[in-house]
Amino acid sequence: MAEVSVTVLARACHITPRRVQQLVAEGMPRTNRGKYDLGVCMSWYIRYLQEQVERRTPNPNATPEAEGLRAEKRRLVEVQADLKALELARARRQLLPIGVARKLVARSLFRLRSRLLNAPGKYAPRLVGLPTIGEAQLALDEFITDLMTDLQSTADEADDDGAAAARA
Repeated sequence: MAEVSVTVLARACHITPRRVQQLVAEGMPRTNRGKYDLGVCMSWYIRYLQEQVERRTPNPNATPEAEGLRAEKRRLVEVQADLKALELARARRQLLPIGVARKLVARSLFRLRSRLLNAPGKYAPRLVGLPTIGEAQLALDEFITDLMTDLQSTADEADDDGAAAARA
């Protein structure tokens, strides 16, 4: 058959010229640098795609042991990918040791608990003698705003502590 360029071969196979170059590295034949026998390459590419499909398709004649081994290999690859993702997160300092996270959460909850337990003594005197429900609601809104501000500052401190722990 006729010798064609990488662009023509790529168009005939519905792939990119870069993919043709990758396939050459995997064994696709070429006649000269940048020149390919269209028929030979199309034939090779069809066999290549068939092999790819066979690798991904379960074999109906395969034994249960072979299918089990295939499933185990797939799980192994998934676990290895998860471990790589964890290693990357650790390298990027995106992970926080569980002990540090527990301390940060405990500190935030302790602070919240303290504020809630102290609220009646701190805010009850402000509510006594208020002439309207609207004024009492404003006083309670002030309490809630103070509490939310305090919680936000606790969260900011936890972020700082967590970042420091991740760097350690």
